[in-house]
Amino acid sequence: MVDDWKSVLNLSTMWEFSTLRDLSIEYLGKPGMLDPVSKMLLGMKYHITHWLISGCDQLLNRTEGPRAEEAEQLGTVVTIKIYDLREVRIAARLRGYNFDPSKAIQAAFKDYL
Repeated sequence: MVDDWKSVLNLSTMWEFSTLRDLSIEYLGKPGMLDPVSKMLLGMKYHITHWLISGCDQLLNRTEGPRAEEAEQLGTVVTIKIYDLREVRIAARLRGYNFDPSKAIQAAFKDYL
C-alpha cells in the first residue's frame, strides 16, 4: 500500500495534480508509514520540507547514526551532513547552547528544499 501511495505522489507531482499530491502526502505522512530515511529521500525528491526535517531529526536523535544500508540509500554527501549535524547537536548540549534542529537542518539541506 505504501508503494502505491509513493507512486501516486510521483505521478501527481509530475502531472501537477495538487489535490492528489496533497492526499498522498497526507496518507504517507501518517505516523509509522515511512522510516526516517524514506522521509528524507522523498522530502528531498518532492520538496516536502517537513518530511526532510522530520526524517533528519529522527536520525539526529536516535542512539546511532545512519547504518550502512541507510548511508547507501542517502548517499555520501547527505550522510556526512547528518553526522555533521549530530556533532553540532552534541557539542551544543555539552556547552549548554540552544540547538534548533529545524533551523540547522534547513540550513544544511537548503540545496534540497
